[in-house]
Amino acid sequence: MRVFSDRLVTYTDRDLLLGLIKNITKRNFRRDWHMLVTVEPLLWGSFVPTIYPGGDTSMKPLTNVYCELVNRNALHTVSDKFLEDYNSFNSGK
Repeated sequence: MRVFSDRLVTYTDRDLLLGLIKNITKRNFRRDWHMLVTVEPLLWGSFVPTIYPGGDTSMKPLTNVYCELVNRNALHTVSDKFLEDYNSFNSGK
């Protein structure tokens, strides 16, 4: 989705692509989009650790694992930290 959606110019085209993906998902996997995607927009990345060894949240999360970013609070916290680091490094320019 990301490969194609980012290249589309209008929201109409993006909505059309999402509709096609939802229909293909329903037809080929026999699952409704909202059963599979619980948080929208669908975001993936490797910069917010969300996967724990054996699912044990008391352990340190795995890093650099490309996964769905469903915890938007964690995403916001990490993004703010990256922005803060960037601004402190580039403030004198």
